[in-house]
Amino acid sequence: MENMEEKLMHLIKEQYNKTGGANGLDLWGVKEKLGITVDEMRELVNQLLNEKKIIKLNHLNGTSYTLPK
Repeated sequence: MENMEEKLMHLIKEQYNKTGGANGLDLWGVKEKLGITVDEMRELVNQLLNEKKIIKLNHLNGTSYTLPK
């Protein structure tokens, strides 16, 4: 699970750097890149949210995740 956490954090950091923190990473399709199930993705995201490594952005088109500012 550590490896999946590192991969997800890398994807989130890439999106953060690309957009300057304005937009988060939408998890649609990320589970295929990581090769994990929906339940594992949900567990991983909840763990990172609880550890305050990422934050959840709610916007009109859905939910995305980014690094805390």
